[in-house]
Amino acid sequence: MSKRRLPPRRSRPSLPGRDRQPARGALSRSVSARRAVSLSVAALCAGAAALVAALPSLVGPSVPELSPPPVDPAVARALDAARATVRNQPRVAAAWGDLGLFIAAHGDAPHALDCFRRAAALDEAAWHWPYYAAATLGPTDPAAAVAEVAAAITRDPAASWPRLARGEWLASLGRLPEARNDFEALLSREPDHARARLALARVALADGDLDQAEALAEAVRGDPRVRRAAAEVVALVAARRGAADAARRLAAEAAALPADSPWPADPYATHLAVRRVGRESRIRRVAQLEAAGEIRAADLLTRSLEQEHPEVYEFIEGRMQLAAGNAAAAEQAFRRALAIDRESVDVRLQLALALDTQGKAADAAAVLRDGLALEPGHGPSWLALGRCLRATDLPAARAALRMAVATMPGSAEARGELDTLEAAGP
Repeated sequence: MSKRRLPPRRSRPSLPGRDRQPARGALSRSVSARRAVSLSVAALCAGAAALVAALPSLVGPSVPELSPPPVDPAVARALDAARATVRNQPRVAAAWGDLGLFIAAHGDAPHALDCFRRAAALDEAAWHWPYYAAATLGPTDPAAAVAEVAAAITRDPAASWPRLARGEWLASLGRLPEARNDFEALLSREPDHARARLALARVALADGDLDQAEALAEAVRGDPRVRRAAAEVVALVAARRGAADAARRLAAEAAALPADSPWPADPYATHLAVRRVGRESRIRRVAQLEAAGEIRAADLLTRSLEQEHPEVYEFIEGRMQLAAGNAAAAEQAFRRALAIDRESVDVRLQLALALDTQGKAADAAAVLRDGLALEPGHGPSWLALGRCLRATDLPAARAALRMAVATMPGSAEARGELDTLEAAGP
């Protein structure tokens, strides 16, 4: 009988859930695959993090513009160039600072302040960025400027301009003991600083310390930069002592002195002057040349301006009429210039002068206020407004002259006007 053959052995099927031990080679390949996946995920995460970190430079920071936007093509081109530099170098303090100076030079303090604060955050050692931020605030908000400039003084206690400016802002706010501390600290480092010594004399005068005020003012009467202003303080001291005849004599002597030589401009004002471009800056340059007696240079600049900007012809015509004593004709010329260029603060100032000369002080004050709404830091307009209001609103006149001093701290003319009103009493 033949033997039955058994069917061949079949492999046992894998049961669900049963663990099987892979071969050594398979195990190595599995571990390598998982490791590769982990490394790929880590690399992807790192790449995403790097992309997020680089996003500000790829997209570009929020770069301030001028408000209102410039209408002068020269200003617009220069602004575009300064903003492009910031976009290309968003981590460079100087790029932000330069943009802030350009914007401030063209009358937009809030956006300039933003730029200076960014520059100060990027460069934590330099004192000038927080000082520029404070100087931007000073004309309209001296209390905020006092707080802002503290960083500049902390960064470099030996820098003279931040401490001088803070002292003058404090004095304008009536915070005399604090102002005295700043002026005395500055004089301890620079004993010959005539402007600080004169400022301290004014603090002493306001504090009622007449002997110190007189001594400090007398000490700088030989300095041509503060000679006339110091003589005015000496006259005020005599008036406070009740020596009316001596006060009148000293006041007349002060008035007969030549105007004080300009104090060297602080770095902020110097940078602003350099960065002004376009028609407005050239109009101001014409006025500076005329005041300096450089008539030929002023005439050449005026002719080039007239060719590019027809409204300038009316502006120059108005100035000529005003200089000749024809205030009514000057008013009409300035109104024609203003009809062409509604944003010009300089035209508004000249129009106000023509109106005030005709006895239209209220109209002049309204024109000046319109101009100051466009450019709050325009010191000559504050000075003119204070003069317009002297006869009708003494408190408002004092407030305007305080703004003139804050925006033009080196102006002996503004300071003299304010001292005269302060001495007149309430």
